[in-house]
Amino acid sequence: MKFIVALALLGLVSANTSLEQYGVGQTCQSDGGFTISSFNVYPYPPTDCSPQAVSMTGTFTQNACPSQININENYNQRQSYTQNINLSGCYVSGTSYTFNFNINAYQCNSGSYVIQVALNQQSPQTRLACWQYEYSI
Repeated sequence: MKFIVALALLGLVSANTSLEQYGVGQTCQSDGGFTISSFNVYPYPPTDCSPQAVSMTGTFTQNACPSQININENYNQRQSYTQNINLSGCYVSGTSYTFNFNINAYQCNSGSYVIQVALNQQSPQTRLACWQYEYSI
């Protein structure tokens, strides 16, 4: 009996781990080139105007030289703010990498927010990956 309970607990822990693999949000439209395997935001959900620390991990599925992380904030279904983080460096297909960055809040009002994060390459112009998440303050 103890063995069955231990096995059930192990199954629940494993299931919970896989559910938390991506953290928050979901993919959005991109051209491909970087497959996101983990996307975490701290704190989530935000409760004030403090910066949000983001960790985005994935694998390059093609040779790429990402030039920018583009962050769009939609406040109450309207575009309100864009933040760009410049990048340098190139990666070969199959390389796993974690991008760590902060998102600075622009609107600090009560309402609903959708944050969209895109990993872009300038030449050729490509949206390698896109992820978005929502919250309310």
